[in-house]
Amino acid sequence: MNKLQRLVFHQRLSIKSILQKKLLPSHSMQCYVSANHNDATNFYVPDSTWPKEAVDTYNQLKLLTNDGKWKQYYAPRVLPDTEARSMLRATEGKAITGAIFFNATEQVAKAVITFQNWSEGGQGHVHGGMVATVHDTVMGTLCNYVCGPCVTANLNTNYKTRLPLLTTVLMNAKIDRIENRKVFLNCTMTDTQGGVKYGDASSLFIKLTT
Repeated sequence: MNKLQRLVFHQRLSIKSILQKKLLPSHSMQCYVSANHNDATNFYVPDSTWPKEAVDTYNQLKLLTNDGKWKQYYAPRVLPDTEARSMLRATEGKAITGAIFFNATEQVAKAVITFQNWSEGGQGHVHGGMVATVHDTVMGTLCNYVCGPCVTANLNTNYKTRLPLLTTVLMNAKIDRIENRKVFLNCTMTDTQGGVKYGDASSLFIKLTT
């Protein structure tokens, strides 16, 4: 068995072990949606760290919620009674800023994300792991919102071109299909006008059961 075969073998073992789990995850796997409109501190909303392009894109996405089918994702910055931090907001705007919106009927999500200075990999450019993290976050939040508690079993990320720091991107994610507890998704990352494609990703999530 060569290295690639061993990797695939262990990956399949990991997916099998997830499928065999019977316990729900802890509070950190809960999916938050914009249910409490009075608690603005829980929303991913523009602040002084957001560039104008991000604010403009956010306002366009916010208009989607007027039809009642789209919802805005929110999460407390600090989870109650813990030291846990919501990943996108943990650095107070120094690494990643943005907001995510969902349509459960169509099983799609859109997000505006800005990669701030603390997301650097190569000089002046965004770290590839940060790009993968954002893909995982947008697809994972969509999956949890539509299907209930889920975990990532596989994530494949393709990088199309270099991504400079302080770039604002538009994310489009969707659920391709659901097979029992397996949920297959894909996601694209473009500039806010959709003309430049920075990359895309596909993933497999596993729905957790009681």
